[in-house]
Amino acid sequence: MQMYLLLTDTCNLYCSFCIRGKRKSNLYLDVESLKIILSQNNFFDYYLLITGGEPSLHRNLPDIIGLCQSYFKGVSINTNGVESGWINKCRNFNFHVQISLDGTKEYHNMLRGNGKSDVYSAVIATIRKLNQFAIPYNISTTVGNENYENVKSLCEVMNEMSGMKYWKVSPQLPFGCMYNTDSVFGVKRWNALVDFLLDHARVLLSIKKLFDFDVLERYLKDNPLRRNFPKNNCGSVKYKIYVYPDFTVYPCTCLTDFPIGNLLNSNLRDILKSEEATRFSDYRILPDSTCNDCKYVDICNGGCIGMSYHFFGKLGKGDYRCPLMKR
Repeated sequence: MQMYLLLTDTCNLYCSFCIRGKRKSNLYLDVESLKIILSQNNFFDYYLLITGGEPSLHRNLPDIIGLCQSYFKGVSINTNGVESGWINKCRNFNFHVQISLDGTKEYHNMLRGNGKSDVYSAVIATIRKLNQFAIPYNISTTVGNENYENVKSLCEVMNEMSGMKYWKVSPQLPFGCMYNTDSVFGVKRWNALVDFLLDHARVLLSIKKLFDFDVLERYLKDNPLRRNFPKNNCGSVKYKIYVYPDFTVYPCTCLTDFPIGNLLNSNLRDILKSEEATRFSDYRILPDSTCNDCKYVDICNGGCIGMSYHFFGKLGKGDYRCPLMKR
């Protein structure tokens, strides 16, 4: 189980594709409340991903890392890499760091620094510091129409990253700042990029195709009785939850219209058993969804839950990106 903990929703960058959106509350997680919550819950089977906003803006980030290491199975920090002063302030270096890098210098500075600040050089300096302290890290790249071709050049940069554990590459999603824009490209174009990177990357890749029907066909062939199909979509509530700075719990960062509880008022075990939570952990597509006519429905269960809600205005309709649904 993964728990994403947002230390703040503020950020020191203004990325046009931020999945959190432009609305900011300027809240910062209260450390004393966190201590109480940690003592009242069992998180030993959870992997914690500390994120934001930008988590390095929280002045107590090193203390929060040290505190959480005693309660979670593992701790990772997702950062844009601009700030690195917190690294050498950490008392315990037993954690993982994920850094965002979305293109070569020109493109990353355009996407993350509005072309006005050298964000790229700051990220490279942070990477050097992580190597200096032997802290494990991976690099995460988000791909949209603006940097689609440049990611192929970025691949050569990644091939020289000797200290990096793996390179995570994901498509931009139409949530947050990207809601109702045309910057998000189609499934066919994304899958072509996946093939290119698999052929050219010499580092470990974390990447996957969308709606890979060849894989689905093999899965159907290997499981003719369909007894072992997961039916878990992306795992909202079942395998992951998001906790915001005020300790409100959500099934996903793209489903913030559906709070399932607050850790200041209830323990996590009770929250996950609530009616609001089981709506997602036991998620099923609606009877009138066109997905019911698809032979793959037992595998994907309608795809991304957030895609259904943000495109159709309701849960359970299906993932509108699916080529079969479009057809």
